[in-house]
Amino acid sequence: MKVKDCAVQIRGVSYKPTDLHSKLNDNSVTLFRANNIKDGEIIFDDVLYVDKKCVSDEQYLKKGDILICASSGSKALVGKAAQIDFNGEYTFGAFCKAVRPNKNDDAILGVFFQSHAYRRMISALSQGVNINNIRNEHIDNLELPFFTAEVKQKFINQIQIVTKSIACCQHLLQKLDTLVKSRFIEMFGDPVTNPMGWDKVPIEQICTYLKSGLSRKLSSMDIGIPVIRSTNMIGGALDVSDIKYWYIDDPQGANTNDYILQQGDVLVNFINSEAHIGKVCIFKDIGRECIYTTNIFAMRLTTMCNSIFFNEFAKTQYYAREIQKIIQPAVNQASFTTSNFKKIMIPLPPIALQNQFAAFVAQADKSKSVLQKLLEKQELLRAALMQEYFG
Repeated sequence: MKVKDCAVQIRGVSYKPTDLHSKLNDNSVTLFRANNIKDGEIIFDDVLYVDKKCVSDEQYLKKGDILICASSGSKALVGKAAQIDFNGEYTFGAFCKAVRPNKNDDAILGVFFQSHAYRRMISALSQGVNINNIRNEHIDNLELPFFTAEVKQKFINQIQIVTKSIACCQHLLQKLDTLVKSRFIEMFGDPVTNPMGWDKVPIEQICTYLKSGLSRKLSSMDIGIPVIRSTNMIGGALDVSDIKYWYIDDPQGANTNDYILQQGDVLVNFINSEAHIGKVCIFKDIGRECIYTTNIFAMRLTTMCNSIFFNEFAKTQYYAREIQKIIQPAVNQASFTTSNFKKIMIPLPPIALQNQFAAFVAQADKSKSVLQKLLEKQELLRAALMQEYFG
């Protein structure tokens, strides 16, 4: 069965800058673009509002439609899709297209457009051709396995159960992050206003070691010393799912002993785009000695400051403002010096209170670990179901 046998395609809305409204009103409608399709979902960040006169009746999205990025400067983005699972007045731009399933086929098509089989088909279309656009015939001729009504319903039921479980795990993980943030404010107050009147000290008074990393040629081969990069610092946590290595092939090379990370070291990214500069995470032992790259410095704290407290402090608006004061903009990136970073003043509660907060975070992390393992199992199950039914 081909997509054209169970769906029709709708082209996106063409509009001029003068057709856009500054806000939603009786004469405008929310318009989605390719940037609103992310990880198989519709996100409402950075939407536009287009005049209704530009929108035909069929260009209003319906629940069950699949919105697809049909044109992009990046081949990797072409074909990304998300199913509309809500009601309301919404439309979409000309760089997208909507696949509108026939009755009773919306669920199976919604799953198909998230499958690896679909992504392989789209990738195959672009191999060897300068194709950054999906034409109607590309979508129309996509092949789906034929399912009997009974098999199709069984598959949909299984996928929906697993998908709900995944969403539940993700929701609970977000709630735990919110809980930690709330606990920080409850215990210490907002650092911007410092309502509890904590004494402020410069960062240089709470660290015994602060040193930028090494510049080394790195490899993906698991040979040599693992190297922590800024891409391994995600959301205040260390992520070693994509690690690079420095192979020690120069016996006269620089001594790395001074750059070996220790459990609890605070890593600070001081060269990056302005959106990401200043991000922080705590180094945790991964079972092997690690060093770190030149756009990161490692900070070892004194007994005055708990690294878990500092890590959460670095997620506050106060910290972000202080970083903005010291960055030096450059083309495509920004930076700040260690000397300026050391001068940032930090409201410092008693260490006993910091340790109480750290114990709370440790308990939250245990719950997150359990949820993360469950999430990974459910994602594997979802992938297995996709493979079983779509290949």
